[in-house]
Amino acid sequence: MKIVLNLIGIAVVLAICWLLSWDRKNVPWKTVAKAFGAELIIALIIVKIPLGQKIVTVLSNGLTAVINCGNEGLTFVFGDLFDSSKMSVFIVQSLGNIIFVSALVSVLYYLGVIGFVVKWIGKGVGRLMGTTEVESFVAVANMFLGHTDSPILVSKYLKDLPIFRVWECVWAVSACSVRRREEPFPVWYSSL
Repeated sequence: MKIVLNLIGIAVVLAICWLLSWDRKNVPWKTVAKAFGAELIIALIIVKIPLGQKIVTVLSNGLTAVINCGNEGLTFVFGDLFDSSKMSVFIVQSLGNIIFVSALVSVLYYLGVIGFVVKWIGKGVGRLMGTTEVESFVAVANMFLGHTDSPILVSKYLKDLPIFRVWECVWAVSACSVRRREEPFPVWYSSL
């Protein structure tokens, strides 16, 4: 039953997107089908294949360790202002993490790691979807970092993009922001 509801939900979202489209005749259904197929394959690899689960677990644990190092540094600098168990100040927590990620990305950019990742992940997704490397990488980065940190990853590349491609990156970040606000919905819906 859950699979049927999920498929109905996908169909409803696609129908709403189609209805809100200005140019319904030129919707690239082939690209939509490729994106849906790629998402389905990735989901199956992550959920059903033990190696995929292991890779995601290792990546998640590595990212969590890096963020925890940043949190330790922020606790050292700000003390109780960062510690949520005592007296948390929202602006210190949120901006502190953004500054930490920004500094980390700058170091990785300087070392050439970000360029390598943008080139290969962006090229793979871009070839599949017909988008540029940078905007493809923004979409992938949104999955891992979220809407506040992913633009930092590609900030150095935005100056070389045409303005309409920059706006595509902005909309990709905005879509991620909306998706994150909708995450509690399935929990509420499943309790009906």
